[in-house]
Amino acid sequence: MNGSANVIGALDSEWAAMIDAHDLDGVVELYDKEGSFLIPGQPALEGQGAIRSAWAHLFGLPEFKLRFEPLSVIVASGDDIAMDRGSYELSHRDENGLSVDKGKYLVVWRKSCNGEWKILADIFNSNG
Repeated sequence: MNGSANVIGALDSEWAAMIDAHDLDGVVELYDKEGSFLIPGQPALEGQGAIRSAWAHLFGLPEFKLRFEPLSVIVASGDDIAMDRGSYELSHRDENGLSVDKGKYLVVWRKSCNGEWKILADIFNSNG
């Protein structure tokens, strides 16, 4: 992996820790101000306010857990856009017991003018 791919890998690890800690502010800060969160069955959520609401909802689910495993990170030749692809397992408790969803995700990262990588688009969908 090149340097930027290593940075994305480190950000993925930080993101996973923030999710485990239900660190809403930290998670939202990872997204670009123009970022999109593309959740199955819903219109695109645009901007940090809408993204905050979605993550707040997820963190509010009983026994919410999300694990993801990056499988590849590809950085564009201009070193300003990266694609992070992998798999996930999301679980929470609902009226039927423990609900578990397994699927895949794709995250597009963009390097800002100050050199920080931010999430431009985050999409996932179920294998079910």
